[in-house]
Amino acid sequence: MGRIIGVSEPCCPVCARLLDILSESEDFTRPFKFRASQGNITGCSLPPWLRAEIHQKMVKGFGKELKQHLETFKMIGTAVQTNQPSSPDSDARSESGSDNDLEDYFHDIRRTRW
Repeated sequence: MGRIIGVSEPCCPVCARLLDILSESEDFTRPFKFRASQGNITGCSLPPWLRAEIHQKMVKGFGKELKQHLETFKMIGTAVQTNQPSSPDSDARSESGSDNDLEDYFHDIRRTRW
């Protein structure tokens, strides 16, 4: 059985990723187990005693994720620009469709377990 961390609230995505990385580390023989994480990333600092390798994994992982989100935003923006409406009626449909696409995307991001 893993090391269990009891918390009253879901932890932040940064802490969840750190615990996942530490669980994979050879320094720990048993994985950490914790309640789910929530989707809000806020500013924080990693503990100064962590090895540089772990810091690099954290930055690389979140950087890769940020890149994926930015590419998705770019694709959505390009799709909206190329689907310019030709009449006032289609204008209303187009705007509501693009808003729904963005809302669905943000909903998916919030449900992601970091």
